[in-house]
Formats: sequence, C-alpha cells, structure tokens
Amino acid sequence: MIRHLKVWILASILAFFMGAGASASEATDVIDGFHENLLTAMQNSGTWGYTERRDYLAAPVANAFYSEVQVRLASSVYWANFSDAEKTELTDAFYQFTLANYASRFKGYNGQGFVTAGEEAMKRGRILVSTSLVKSSGEEVALNYVMMPNDNGQYRIVDVQFKGSVSELALRRSEFGPILRDQGFTGLVSLLKQKVEQLEADAIPAN
Repeated sequence: MIRHLKVWILASILAFFMGAGASASEATDVIDGFHENLLTAMQNSGTWGYTERRDYLAAPVANAFYSEVQVRLASSVYWANFSDAEKTELTDAFYQFTLANYASRFKGYNGQGFVTAGEEAMKRGRILVSTSLVKSSGEEVALNYVMMPNDNGQYRIVDVQFKGSVSELALRRSEFGPILRDQGFTGLVSLLKQKVEQLEADAIPAN
C-alpha cells in the first residue's frame, strides 16, 4: 500500500512539472492574447465608448490579423491587377474595417469569457484554433480561427469561422466580387470606408 502511494505521489509530481513546462503553440498564444484584449475592452465598456475601444484594440487587431492576406484572398483574381500602392491602401482599409467591426461589436460585458478547445493542422501549413465565446447563461458560441505564418514565421489570422462553420472570408469574397467586377479598386476602397463610417455612426451616440 505504501509502495503504491509512493508511486502515485511520484507520478503526480512528474505530471505537475511536465504540465508546468508545456506551453500552447504560438498560434494558440496569439488567439488567447487577442481574446484577453477583447475581454478588457468589454469589461471597460461602462466607461469606454467606441473611440476608446477602437484605440485600445488598434494594436491587438494589427498584431493578430494578417490583413494583407485576408484582403488578397477576399479579392480573388482581381488582386493581381492592383499596383503595390493600391494593395497597400486596400490592406489598410481592410484593417480599419476589421478594427471598427470589433470595436463596435464587443461593447458590453455580462460575465462572458473565452475558452480555447485546441488546435489542429490544416493544409498548406495553416492551423485551425478552435475556441468558444461562453455567455453568462452558459451558452457557447463557436469561434474558430484559421491561421497561417507571415513572412517572419509568426502565425496570424486569415479567416474567422462563426458558429464553427460560417466563414468570414467566404462572405467577404462573395461581397467583394461584384464590387471589384463593376467598380474595381476604387469601388472596394469606397465600400470599406463606408462600412467603417456606418459602424462608427451606429456605435457613437448622436449629440
């Protein structure tokens, strides 16, 4: 009995130190860090307005999302026709839209939290990080992130799957396609700016 107890204690100690030394992959770390910033913005919603949330989330959104690849994939075959300057302008416009989207949507706190379920390898070196937004009622809303490494090998978000299956990238591609076909680069930049203006107008109370 004593021998068995000693073995159990030793195994527990080893498991503790092995667990303490283990760490999540970089892709998961990026998502967990982004979620921490979202929670901070939500928890301060009582005193922070849209502008404060946007300013706070500016760096986290820039660091977590691969805006250039997102807008390139959403632009499909039209991307190759843009000049370097146009690609830079489109990337910034898409980043501003992503930032405005998060600053306007995550505007309240009622005990919500994020839970990371795990990750799995995908094709072409991508990683799927599975998470959930857990509401105070206990209801879980699946939020899955498709990530790929940038030029420095750092994993960044290229797609968000709401409720586990609704691809934001697919929605953007279907939305951008007709605009690019009929109005080209100018039309897409204008659309993204209009979206930002609408999000800000809806989030900021009129005087």
